[in-house]
Amino acid sequence: MKKNEDKMNRKNKKNRDNSASSMFRNISYALNLIWKVCPGRIFIDIINGLCGGAAEILIDILLLRYIFKALVNDYDFTKVVGFILLIMIVNLVFDWNFSWYNFKYRPVTDEKLYKNIYRMMFEKANQVDLSCYENPEFYDMYTKSVKDIIRYVTKVSDSVFGTMGTVFSCIMAILIMIPLDKTAVFFVLIPIAIMLPSSLKINKIRFVLNMANLSFGRRKDYVQRTIYLNNYAKEIRISNIFSVLSDSFFSVGKNILANIKKYGMKISIHLFLIRCPAFVIIYFGSVIYALYRCTVSKTIPLDDFVVLISVMTTVSYNLFGILWSILTTSESVPHIQIFKKFMDFDTAISETQKGDIPEKEGTVVFKDVSYTYTGQDHPALKKINFEIRPGEKIAVVGHNGAGKTTLVKLLMRLYDVSEGEITWNGKDIKKFDLKKYRDLFGIVFQDYQVLSVSINENVMMRKIKSAEDVETAKQAMIQSGIYDKVMTLNKKADTTLTKEFDDEGTVLSGGENQKVSIARVFAKPCSIAVFDEPSSALDPVAEYNMYESMMKACKDKSVIFISHRLSSTIIADRIYMFENGEIIESGSHKDLMDLNGKYAEIFRLQAERYHA
Repeated sequence: MKKNEDKMNRKNKKNRDNSASSMFRNISYALNLIWKVCPGRIFIDIINGLCGGAAEILIDILLLRYIFKALVNDYDFTKVVGFILLIMIVNLVFDWNFSWYNFKYRPVTDEKLYKNIYRMMFEKANQVDLSCYENPEFYDMYTKSVKDIIRYVTKVSDSVFGTMGTVFSCIMAILIMIPLDKTAVFFVLIPIAIMLPSSLKINKIRFVLNMANLSFGRRKDYVQRTIYLNNYAKEIRISNIFSVLSDSFFSVGKNILANIKKYGMKISIHLFLIRCPAFVIIYFGSVIYALYRCTVSKTIPLDDFVVLISVMTTVSYNLFGILWSILTTSESVPHIQIFKKFMDFDTAISETQKGDIPEKEGTVVFKDVSYTYTGQDHPALKKINFEIRPGEKIAVVGHNGAGKTTLVKLLMRLYDVSEGEITWNGKDIKKFDLKKYRDLFGIVFQDYQVLSVSINENVMMRKIKSAEDVETAKQAMIQSGIYDKVMTLNKKADTTLTKEFDDEGTVLSGGENQKVSIARVFAKPCSIAVFDEPSSALDPVAEYNMYESMMKACKDKSVIFISHRLSSTIIADRIYMFENGEIIESGSHKDLMDLNGKYAEIFRLQAERYHA
């Protein structure tokens, strides 16, 4: 446990840069995000901050000072009432501005910020390497900050411009104080030296606390998500796994509470050290000092005594407010910094990579290709050599974990090879425009997903733009065997899949969802069709029909189909048998049966089980 804490502390120290220059850079970055979306918000926030400071001075100091002077000097009642009414009108203007800003202008601009910043994040997330989604450290570093970035950006903005107004109020109050008593200014300046170090210390402790609880929070989110998602509902109800998940959830809560207890007292002590100078020295000290001057030395009149007390009260509260704003801002800055790192994340494969335009027809060649996943010691693929010629039907077979899906990911350039190269018509695929290269392929993955959009959009995997798109989706669904089912639904192909956002949506069976995903390949005008375990959720009849449709729809295309069911491989021109990341046998079905090796052994075993 101690080693883990030390590791976490070292990690936090490494990730945290508390220098003033870094803080200002990150504040500037946050404000720049707002400026890009709605520059008017910056100006209005500045005006609001100054108006807030001015209103405080007008009501708490100037109005009070005027009233007491009027009492002492016997001002004309009408004149006093007129001044009060003027202050009231100004205050009403400030109040109206406050109401308009908080309930009209701010919600609108917050929504604009939300939309635009999340668009930036979605675009960046789409560009990040696939390996990041398989890296727990990536999630631990970025998930919470990315999720809460709007809150931290607006928090920085509120703190900066709120502090601006508070500083303005303090300056005005001190300028009023100096003619009354220059010595009283020291009651303001001395405590700052005491308060500032504790303020910075709280920031460091709170950041360490947040980072210590980050991975625990991610685990809690996972359990919450698992409990309510439909994907897990059946397994949870027919097993005892719920108790495991709930125990995990509450044990995480205990860890979070332990961290709060560990760091909470430290924060409380330093917060006390901030409040103590602000209220004991500034407020109570100044009250005693002013009372002495008014009643003992009789060096200030009663009206100046009241004003001095009011000024010192305003300054003490404002000074505490300034330090609290600095604390709030500095707490947000590390999260802004992490978000900035996320946005600047250097990807090994840029989704916007430009390059040569690949020819529509061609030959794919794997030359001595090896690949090792990050953090793994043993390669998932070793020295793979094979080719796919135009129009050729290729079957890739082998047990689970043999490297079949990794092969597809490399072919699609979701990963880049660790060794060797993959070429298209003799040219390394890294040299091609990435989007144009991937457009050559239509693919259905083993772990396919259906989305909570219409069936037509699920098939086309984009917005439906024309009647031609609707017809293309229809033909693809006919070929995949899902069309008849779709026609029984109330909204036909416009029905939303899943009921997550639409009560009138539909929930298809596993086999039906797989047919929808297969239809995507038929709908795409591609050169090579890739089917990764396309019949895993289908019954034997549906599987046979699917392969018949697949061969008919893809008669002019190259086809790669990956399967552990060898009955489908008979239709392939060539078969590659994978085991432990290597090709151990290759050839036609007849060649491999004649070879009487591993392929023939598994084929006969599966045939016997099927007939049994």
